[in-house]
Amino acid sequence: MKIVLLNLPNPPGCGIYREYAGGFGISFKIASRHNGETAFPIYLLYAASAAMKCGCEFEILDAQINKQSLLEVVEAIKSSQPDIVISWLSLPYLYHDMQVLNNIKKENPRVFVITLGVVCNLLPTEILQNSSIDLIIKGTNPYYNLIVDLINRLQDSRQNVEKLHDQVGGAIYVKDGKVIQSTKLPCTEDISDLLLDTYYHFPVNKYLQNIRDNKGILVKYFPILTSVGCPHDCIYCPFPVGYGNKVITKPINQIVDEVQYLNTNFNLETFFFRAQVFTINRKRVLQLCDEIINRNLHIKWFVEARVDEVSKEILTKMKEAGCFRVHFGVETGSSELLKEIGKPGTLANSVVNTFHICNELGLSTTANMIIGLPGENMQTLKNSYNFLRRINPDNISFNMLTPYPGTKLFEVANKMGLIPTYEWSKYTHYDAVMGSGQLSASQLERARKQMETKLYYYKLFKDTVYLGQSIRHMGKKFIQRFIKP
Repeated sequence: MKIVLLNLPNPPGCGIYREYAGGFGISFKIASRHNGETAFPIYLLYAASAAMKCGCEFEILDAQINKQSLLEVVEAIKSSQPDIVISWLSLPYLYHDMQVLNNIKKENPRVFVITLGVVCNLLPTEILQNSSIDLIIKGTNPYYNLIVDLINRLQDSRQNVEKLHDQVGGAIYVKDGKVIQSTKLPCTEDISDLLLDTYYHFPVNKYLQNIRDNKGILVKYFPILTSVGCPHDCIYCPFPVGYGNKVITKPINQIVDEVQYLNTNFNLETFFFRAQVFTINRKRVLQLCDEIINRNLHIKWFVEARVDEVSKEILTKMKEAGCFRVHFGVETGSSELLKEIGKPGTLANSVVNTFHICNELGLSTTANMIIGLPGENMQTLKNSYNFLRRINPDNISFNMLTPYPGTKLFEVANKMGLIPTYEWSKYTHYDAVMGSGQLSASQLERARKQMETKLYYYKLFKDTVYLGQSIRHMGKKFIQRFIKP
């Protein structure tokens, strides 16, 4: 039995980070964002590790990093002649993803196509009725135990794959024209069984992405999964939908082993410790920092965190262990809106205090903002603008509120008639999909652009580091456009 683990190609002119937004994926125009960088597909790493553990013959086909087109992927599968193709679907380009798999199936009728992903959990009927996919399996990121279970069932019974339907937990399929779900529950997940040698199946250094350190200098980083799951109740957040409400952690020694392995074997020095709630457990954060320090690892790293789950003690220790940047979910400058979305712990005083501490320690900060929360109006937008000037983060990321299926926001907004379209290609995280009840989607999008522009010029005059970065960036763009052939 041979399996191809397929990371589907980008649509023409576009890019997609499939793991972002809780696994729904975010998309962008390659020409205008990230210079076409490809995010490392952690789900593909864990799938390959599962196949290695089971002793299964497998091949990794990452069409994104290979920059392969639909036709090139179809031809590659035809050449490989696998028995099974396992792939992950995204929301913004769901129909493009299905088109690729339909073409694979058309050219290779004997190949059994299995798909995973949070979108498969929530829209199985839409997917199965509009594609030639053979089997969907519900689960949560990173699908490690799910794939181990799937491969073991195939190998142990030596049965035809079509008989898997009723034996695999979370299986969804079409039978006699009807969509059927297995009565068995999906596998529970684990992230502590990763085989580190799996990394040698990937061109690791091609996945490095750029980010600025606390001195404003561009460095290249690589992501490592440290935990999955989020117990918080923010109505808009897709992460509990895709990763679950239960926090599953990777042991501290394994995280640092992984860092050391990548540092030694691939010369990597800067890491993104992926976790939805990195600082939720104070003791665990301190232990991780101590382990990095005790092993004398000279690395840099950054994380995402909540302002109500950090303290000066924790941030000081993180800085000592190599942390140079923290991304915080500020969301809005309106305390009323924060209460409404289920995030009352990040009120103004705690945000201001946390950003002050980071500035004092020399930690770079990013404020992640959401435009278009229910009840958003011109006054709350003005509050957000003034609040951002007050905390003066080093970086600001504006995201349009997106009603992802499975979230409480989707349910509420749907009932209120605030969602004008279910065209999934618009669910990008950057396009306005819905109004706020007081402002339309187009008004919100204009307001975001205006706020970005105003804050850009504010920081140019306020922040000398930001000014230097902007000058270097403009110089680089000039060279790329007018000087390089």
